[in-house]
Amino acid sequence: MLTLPTFLAAAPAAPGSGVLEGVRAVLSAGRLDISDIQKRFCVNLQPVPLSRGYAGSFESKKIGCGLPITYVRVDTAPRGSTASGWLSIWFERTACVPGDTLEAAFPGGERTMATDTGATVYGARIGTADVSAIYETETSRFGCVSQLDVRLN
Repeated sequence: MLTLPTFLAAAPAAPGSGVLEGVRAVLSAGRLDISDIQKRFCVNLQPVPLSRGYAGSFESKKIGCGLPITYVRVDTAPRGSTASGWLSIWFERTACVPGDTLEAAFPGGERTMATDTGATVYGARIGTADVSAIYETETSRFGCVSQLDVRLN
């Protein structure tokens, strides 16, 4: 089975965004590094109250570095659990034609909202093998990516 870095290396990047390169760099060390994510994506990640998510979760609604990122959430595994963490990066969809492309491509995906812009985001929590497929689907049809959830093993 191919590793996550292998898939990321093969996946096409969103034109001009540099986001995929940032994700690849963050994951290259093989660990969830909050400070590195903050530095590379120019976001100020704040701890999420335990009642709202996993222990050790961080989130931000601050747009940074001119990238089309409206929301970044990092979920680490709950305390005492061996479950994988998630690095979720949500993209603004205002320049895209509205549609359920990700929901159609990945049945069971959840619909969410980018709360700081009001732009609708369609997304699915995905596994390693789906990374390149989502980039191909979104960039070829709309020229942008609405959401990328990368599982950290």
